[in-house]
Amino acid sequence: MAARNNVRRRSRGGKIPNSRTRPNPQPKNESSATYSTTYRILSYLVNVFRDERSNGTVGQWYNDGKEIYLHGVLNDPIATTDVLLHEVIHAISDIGFPVEDRLTERQVNLLSSVLVDSLHRNPELLESVYRGLIGRELSL
Repeated sequence: MAARNNVRRRSRGGKIPNSRTRPNPQPKNESSATYSTTYRILSYLVNVFRDERSNGTVGQWYNDGKEIYLHGVLNDPIATTDVLLHEVIHAISDIGFPVEDRLTERQVNLLSSVLVDSLHRNPELLESVYRGLIGRELSL
């Protein structure tokens, strides 16, 4: 993503301030975590924090602060991706649906696992999704 006028432009969803022009957000829910990145989900900025000192790898979504925390380190990038995607799906569900329609933990588990597995086993699917959203080839 090209930086212009200190703003990264996204294909959809508006602008996220460039990290060079704003300080990194501080965690609201867990003070030992460090800032990793920010995603735009619907009209909200969702900050992602990592805490690699924890044992095991788990994620946590906090709807009140619009924050995702990733704890621990996995040497398996597929499992790490599943944990991140799992928390992103929670964020989408909580932000996008009324309380009575939000996804259950079981539904989130199924969606994240199947999406990661399908994209991993079918790189052409990942390529097609990327090309459709970004408009150019994905270099794997």
